[in-house]
Amino acid sequence: VDSSLEKPSGIRHADIPYSTINYESCEINQPVNLDGGIVILRHVLEHIKRPDILIEKMLGYGADMFYIAVPNMSSLKNKLFGPYNCFLDPPRHLWHFNKQSLSCFFERFGLTTIAWGHDTIPAIIPSLYCFLRLKRVPEIIYRNFNPRGALATLSLPLDWLLPNDVIWFVVRRKVLAP
Repeated sequence: VDSSLEKPSGIRHADIPYSTINYESCEINQPVNLDGGIVILRHVLEHIKRPDILIEKMLGYGADMFYIAVPNMSSLKNKLFGPYNCFLDPPRHLWHFNKQSLSCFFERFGLTTIAWGHDTIPAIIPSLYCFLRLKRVPEIIYRNFNPRGALATLSLPLDWLLPNDVIWFVVRRKVLAP
């Protein structure tokens, strides 16, 4: 499930069901029965106006387990870049999470944590780009820090020095004793 009307290129030719979701209402076009299935929400929750409704709907469709990854607002990069952190990304990022807030969020739905951890993704160059652009530095300068440019890729070792900017959880419905 994704918001794109077209099936993603990575699964376009695979026999994998695909449905679209309206991020405003969390309604899924042609919902599938997830009876006991796993829902992957990688960099989704921070974009949804009502992430609680999305989780409720997925549970209603029969999902038993979730893999969820979001930007980690407790990361060192977030503290370093503050309001210029590319993960704040308003107006696209509506919510900001850390381990504690996600744990509370999952408990609200009776979900138990199976595993959690961190990932590191390129954020230093995109954050410098945000900083320079918002400070109204001439475009000829800040475009050199394009988040999709070669410098962003080459700077990956710098990102590894400041890890843990993404937090992920695997959660499932609590199993009730018979």
